[in-house]
Amino acid sequence: MIIGKRLGEDRFKFYKTVLAGNTDQLLFDEEFNAWFVFNVRNLHTLIRDERLKANTKTVIDKLPLKIETIRTLKNFYSNWVMFTDGESHKQLRRLVGTIINTRYHAINYTWPQINKNCDFTTEYARPYVYGILAQLVGVSVEDISRMVSASETINSFLLRERLTLDDIEQVAHSIEYAYQVVKEIEDKHVGEPLYIGNELLDLPQETRYPLIINLVTDGFAPFVAALDFLAFNLLTHPYLEKELNAKARQISLESLRLFPPFTTISRTCVHEIPFKEKIIRPGQLVIFDLYSINRDPEVFPDPEKFNLDNTARAYSFGAAQHLCSGNPLVRKALEQVTRQSESLYKYKIQSSCFKNSYGFTDMNLSIELK
Repeated sequence: MIIGKRLGEDRFKFYKTVLAGNTDQLLFDEEFNAWFVFNVRNLHTLIRDERLKANTKTVIDKLPLKIETIRTLKNFYSNWVMFTDGESHKQLRRLVGTIINTRYHAINYTWPQINKNCDFTTEYARPYVYGILAQLVGVSVEDISRMVSASETINSFLLRERLTLDDIEQVAHSIEYAYQVVKEIEDKHVGEPLYIGNELLDLPQETRYPLIINLVTDGFAPFVAALDFLAFNLLTHPYLEKELNAKARQISLESLRLFPPFTTISRTCVHEIPFKEKIIRPGQLVIFDLYSINRDPEVFPDPEKFNLDNTARAYSFGAAQHLCSGNPLVRKALEQVTRQSESLYKYKIQSSCFKNSYGFTDMNLSIELK
């Protein structure tokens, strides 16, 4: 069965036509050589299994690429928290988590008043995230914009179903260019009291630069998408206007449950795993589909409904030891934006377009005065 491609084309149609009635909620994709997990019960069973690894080194080693390209890719993704395991992961996660946790409380989360017909993403969501990340990293908005632009190709390695060798070579070039940009920014800000790199100066550049890029690029697009989906949910559920203050936390979490920007978590099997009369073999992927998991009817009653009474935990930021380190910042920001969104209700949706791929979702959202 071809699953990844069909999820990328129309995941909701797939859920209704293929997944509905499947009791295992576990399907194999021959094209991806991957098992897809669609419910919470299977996620809980597999996500902590030590025979599943997040590390991408073995995959990269098998690619017929130039030695320099392999070296660049392995070094970069070996210092990206989501792609590490074991002690290396613990150390990187502790470092990144400490930095975020000591800084996110002091960030100014003020959300601007909505005052014009516009493309919501371009006029409000992206500038807001630039500002938040600039405060987190301790650099200017222009610096953050440069880092995001330099790193755009990098995420394609994570989010596209299939990449050609030329695509992957371009990712490696993008990594090298992003390093140059980070070096220029660091040379300008090192020693300034708020610059995040000061806390990483004991690390070699080959570790420090990927970590800084990770903090910015891994957070930027999902954060923007979360704001787009929040605005969409607020405008399509007008009764929420009366709950903006009292239930800001529930509103923001429910928006994330229904529309998690990252749609999947992937692991690689390194030792055979017997599971539900099936065998997960070494080299095969296990892909946890977060959209379906967050809509598991065993956990979320009436799962398609925007339900402020949901108390079960959703998995929009991942799970277990690879839970996203930036989730406290994003959750706090979305809650604060919700509290400050009264002016949004002067507007209505002019157009909206759900953007869906195998690994990522977003929305083109335009608003106009009522």
